[in-house]
Amino acid sequence: MFDAGAERIETLAQHGPFSRTAIYAAIADGELKARKHGGSTIILKAEWDEFLASRPLMERKPRSASALPADAA
Repeated sequence: MFDAGAERIETLAQHGPFSRTAIYAAIADGELKARKHGGSTIILKAEWDEFLASRPLMERKPRSASALPADAA
């Protein structure tokens, strides 16, 4: 992916983690910058990386002892 420095939305959606609909929604909301090339909407690698880095970090939740494997308790 991103061999040419930019990818079409369909390619990004195929490789995940976001669906085509979610990518277009991020563009519409101004969270992701896109460009047009002919009839294709493309995303530059730098823009994609910035978008991914801007996603919130997962909140770390402590695991209870019951959630640990039996041999780890």
